[in-house]
Order: sequence, then structure tokens, then C-alpha cells
Amino acid sequence: MKIFCRLRNYIMSHWPFMQFLFPACSRILFVPVAPRPAILLFGKREPVMCAVCGRELKHKYKPREDWRIEGYLCSDCQIEKTKEFASRPQQQQQQEPDRCAMCKAELGDVAVKPRWQWEMEPGTLLCQPCFGRKEAEYNKRLNFCATCGAKIGFIRYNPKPAWKIQGQMCRKCWDERNQRK
Repeated sequence: MKIFCRLRNYIMSHWPFMQFLFPACSRILFVPVAPRPAILLFGKREPVMCAVCGRELKHKYKPREDWRIEGYLCSDCQIEKTKEFASRPQQQQQQEPDRCAMCKAELGDVAVKPRWQWEMEPGTLLCQPCFGRKEAEYNKRLNFCATCGAKIGFIRYNPKPAWKIQGQMCRKCWDERNQRK
């Protein structure tokens, strides 16, 4: 049956050309076959409802984590929650004072954001001394060999993951380590 359908589709798509080559083909009568309904592989999608008002969603909005809402929101509820949390005074949203992420000391007016290269959690703040220590540690790890402590020039060698070494290495140390196995 499949072969016949493929052949019929091929002939129908090349019909003018086939008539020219084979005049006998012009006498063939093609009976149109009713198309079969498409097979639903995944079934019908269940409608998603708003977590606040319960309406069916056309566009899903994900609530922020500090709203403590499970599920998705409709556009009206998203706008209302955004207004509600934006209009709150800063004091109510933040009940505890900011603390340094490293030394846990209270931050006064001086709070510094860590650099993105340090791979710290987003939104963390550091005090000035901790920022300086972290900056010095990062520069040391970036510019000096992790094993011998020599200054690294333009060409740097990254250690293999199996070596479990943080930072970069000079060529001499990398070659020595690679010979050991």
C-alpha cells in the first residue's frame, strides 16, 4: 500500500512530463484518496492556569523567587505583584542589614560588588578589606604559576583536571607534571 501511494504521489507530481513520455499514462484514472487524520504523538496539551486568580494562561509569566508563588502568572497578576513588591519600602523588603559574604561583618555605607570572574553568587556584597584580599588572590592565581610561584609571561598552561590544581602553570612545571603520570 505504501509503495502504491509513493508511486501515485510521484506520478501526480510529474504528471505533465509523464504524459509526454508515456502517452498511455494519460488514460490512467486517479482516484483521490481521503487524507488520514494526523497522529497525535504527545496528546492534547493541558491548559496552564494562573497560580493567583486561576484563569487559563495564553502567555506564562514566571514569578520572582522572593514572591514565594508556585506556578505561573497571568499578565494582570504579574503586573499587580510587580507593583505590590516595587511599592514596598526598602526597609520592609530587607529586614536585616547587609553583611559581607566572606567575613560576615556588617556593611555600612561602603559595600563593593565582587567581580564576575571570581564566580561568587549574584547579589553578594563585600567589605573593602575582603574585596582587596579577593582581588590580590585572583591576580596571584592569574599572573603566577600555581606550583612554583614564578611570574607567568604571555604563554600560559592550564593544568589537566586530573591534577586538581587551581590556577595556571608555567611551561617548566607543566612539563614536569606531565612527565610524572
